[in-house]
Amino acid sequence: MHPDEVQHNSNNMISEAQHRTLAKAGDCERGIGRVDERLKQTMGGH
Repeated sequence: MHPDEVQHNSNNMISEAQHRTLAKAGDCERGIGRVDERLKQTMGGH
């Protein structure tokens, strides 16, 4: 294995972890958005 290949592999692992973290953050934001919508609906309903 050349040092370049090792470097490339570690970079791939880092970017994959970042993608997963970003995806999770996106899910959280979407979840918060849904809660906000529900709150608006219940407030408007009363």
